[in-house]
This record gives sequence, structure tokens and C-alpha cells, in this order.
Amino acid sequence: ELLENSRELFLNDFLTGDPYETEDFKAALIWMVAQSCLEYRVVQAPSYELLIKILERFPAAMERWKSKWSIENEADIQSLLWLILKPYFHDLKYEENLPKLGRSGHRYDFAIPQINLLIEVKYVRKAREFQDIVEDIGQDVSQVRIQTTFTNIVAFVFDTTCSTENYD
Repeated sequence: ELLENSRELFLNDFLTGDPYETEDFKAALIWMVAQSCLEYRVVQAPSYELLIKILERFPAAMERWKSKWSIENEADIQSLLWLILKPYFHDLKYEENLPKLGRSGHRYDFAIPQINLLIEVKYVRKAREFQDIVEDIGQDVSQVRIQTTFTNIVAFVFDTTCSTENYD
């Protein structure tokens, strides 16, 4: 947050301050810093598209994962996703309860309030579990839409069976 505040102050001074004389290389350096600050804001702006891009790159990121570091359950995947997502989404929340609807309640895996989005993480051990996941997500969507300000749900499925290669 301190870095973001510093960028904001720099850009404000740069864009609104009085012109000044300086050596060419210093002027070039200042322009490069200003450009990188602007690019940082565009590239790093939290959005649904950024989230999807990060999640789609998860398999490539796992390419160098050591087999001795086992991934045994959904909690392991959640820990990895927290590590990957937190630098981009400062308001990322983990496993909190939503308001109850009747007698049933819902606890999400992750939430990103600034983009009104929930992430449900699923761990597949057997190919036949996919139908259960579809039903679980459908139930989550119906419950969440009624009672919260979250407008989107993304399902992240870690498939140990490689069955997802057969589906879109």
C-alpha cells in the first residue's frame, strides 16, 4: 500500500507540477518511471479478467512443482492459490461465512470484494466426481445470488485424474 501511495504522489506531482529544467538523461529516467507507474496501474488493476488470466496460468506455474511437495487435498490447493492471488488482490478473503438463508449457510473458499467475486475450489480424485461438482456449484450460485452482493462465482478445479482434458 505504501508503494501504491508513493506511485500516486509521484504521478500527481509529475503530471500537475511546474515544468523544470534538467539534464537529458534525468528527464528520460523520470519519463521511464512515470511510464512504468502508468503501466503498473493498467496491468495490475484488479479485475475479473486478471483473475482468470492468473488461474489459467496455474498449470504452467505448477510445471516445476516438486513431486516431494505433495498436493493431497483441497486445502493444499487453497494454500497455493492464496500464495498466487494475494499479491494481485489485496482484499482477498479466505473461508468466511455468508449470511444464512433459512437454515442453510454457505462458507466460501475465497472472496475478492473489490470485484464482487467468490472463488470455489474443488479437488477431484475420481472422474465421476465431476457431476457432484457441477451440482455443488449450482447450489452455491443459487444461494449466493439471493443473499450477497457478490455477483460472480469462479470454480477452480484441481483434477488429479486429468479428466478435464476431455471437457471444455
